[in-house]
Amino acid sequence: MILAFRPIFPFLAGLVASLGNAPASLPLITLAGAGIAVYLSFRETSFASTFMIGLLFGSGYFILTLSWLIYPFLVDPDQTRWMAPFAPLLTAFGLSLFWGLAFGMPSLLTDNTSDRVLVLLIGWIALELLREHLFTGFPWGMFAYTLDGTPIMQVASLIGANGLTALLISLGIMPFLGKHLWQGVGISVGLLALIWIWGSYRIPPKVELTPSDETIRIIQPNIPQNEKWDPMLQSANINLLLELSNRPSENEIDLLLWPETAITAFVNEEDMALISSRVNNIPFIAGFRRLADNRMYNSLMALGERGELEQIYDKQHLVPFGEFIPFEGMLKWLQGSGLANDEIWDFSEGYGSKFLNLPVLGKARALICYEAIFPNEVRTRERPDTLLQITNDAWIGNSWGPRQHFAIAKTRAIELGLPLIRVSNNGVSAVTDGYGQPIKMLDVGTRGVLDAKIPTTLPPTFYSRVGDWPLLIVLFLSAVSLLIRSKTITNTH
Repeated sequence: MILAFRPIFPFLAGLVASLGNAPASLPLITLAGAGIAVYLSFRETSFASTFMIGLLFGSGYFILTLSWLIYPFLVDPDQTRWMAPFAPLLTAFGLSLFWGLAFGMPSLLTDNTSDRVLVLLIGWIALELLREHLFTGFPWGMFAYTLDGTPIMQVASLIGANGLTALLISLGIMPFLGKHLWQGVGISVGLLALIWIWGSYRIPPKVELTPSDETIRIIQPNIPQNEKWDPMLQSANINLLLELSNRPSENEIDLLLWPETAITAFVNEEDMALISSRVNNIPFIAGFRRLADNRMYNSLMALGERGELEQIYDKQHLVPFGEFIPFEGMLKWLQGSGLANDEIWDFSEGYGSKFLNLPVLGKARALICYEAIFPNEVRTRERPDTLLQITNDAWIGNSWGPRQHFAIAKTRAIELGLPLIRVSNNGVSAVTDGYGQPIKMLDVGTRGVLDAKIPTTLPPTFYSRVGDWPLLIVLFLSAVSLLIRSKTITNTH
């Protein structure tokens, strides 16, 4: 009778593994879930069955991890509530195809038990790397992020999130490489313990701040998404931002920061100068929409002491379906569909420098929302002094999403050894050091201000110098070695 319900086990293993992600944050349970899925796959021999195990395991993992995707469709429930279940289901299915292929490949390529383990290891890691790039990429939910808040996360300074994900996949598969399962489990646990000790040793007992007395102020207005874009509430929302900005402070504020699309109306230079005057002409940064050459951009602007527009950064990696419709030209023929409406106005991709030269922050790598989830894009040849992320996570509500987004952003700080200044509409807003430790933060669903000094920039990390090249080289050499080995075995038989 149990065999009739066998497909439920890999799905449940995926649900269990997803609990490593924030806010549950049970990292070791992810390895347990992955180990169960691997064990189940090695009990099967056909491509169809192993592919299905990977697909079901991935479905369970991503459905729960990405359950926050229902929230954008509940902002205007009368119009879009019916679509809410489909977003996490379809996204989870699409991402699960990568894992299904990884689990299915060994049965296609070899009959040798040891080689099947190695093919799964190489294929799974390679397909996780591909997930970051294919179809504009969506590397949310990588295993590395389940280690948020643990000393093991410090390994990201050496090998990045992709390398750390590869390490966790390897530790989940290692028990099946030898003849005795318990020996492999013991090795995996021992390695985790050693890495934990190294990570604990790397983090200093005291946070080191920059020697200057300069202070930044982060504004978290916590404006609900349905109110944020209501034209009738634009003035009230601006007044709220101004009121928060002008609250008394123990220190002189040297830089003011507002979140993504804090200003929803299209503004000109006179409007910006007026806003600046109402915050005592403190240099400030704000997210806004701007028009240029009949295009619309999701932008970050930096105003100087007299309210003059000094610098602009336009978001360069847009959210599919959220900020632009992929293949919109091909969809125009869909009569009666919202996608076919000529009045749809997508955001355009920005271009040019990714850096802003700012008071207090120095040379800041600008990131708008979603851009922080891409390790290879955040890492740049030119090294900044800080990472600055502005975001509006109100569209995913008080869900798992904002907390996972914060965990991802902290990983970028660890990878590069840079302070992170994160400015969110509804949280989490925070200042972290180059070890990913929050110095000050405002949690999800709170309204307030955060005054903070900036932690020192750490020396360049190994990952900041070399990126994912060591991982790619190891993967390539492993694949070549496995190919040579399999041919040798075939020839001897």
